[in-house]
Amino acid sequence: MKIAIVEPNFHGHHLSYVSHLVAAAAAIDAPTTVHLSEAAKTSEEFENFLANADAEFSFDLPKATPGRLRTYRQTQRAITIAVKSARPDVLVYPTADFAAVGNGLLRLFGPRV
Repeated sequence: MKIAIVEPNFHGHHLSYVSHLVAAAAAIDAPTTVHLSEAAKTSEEFENFLANADAEFSFDLPKATPGRLRTYRQTQRAITIAVKSARPDVLVYPTADFAAVGNGLLRLFGPRV
């Protein structure tokens, strides 16, 4: 089972969550690709939580701006990049809060969102 983990926002606690997911995937010998932005590679958070993780890393996502909500379309883009790149069996987006809200807004208001 191939797993792709998508996290465009590497600030704060986000990569801590990703590190727990990577560890769980490693425990079941699941090949895992973590998709992050290029800026994440040199971050303190990456060094603290993922530098020695048992996963493949792809720095192919657009950088998320801390303190601002990512739009639903940006979330879709990050997921699309990961799926096309890794072709996973399982996709994990640990902080997809706005994706859930975006789905609801799209159902309620249609493509105007």
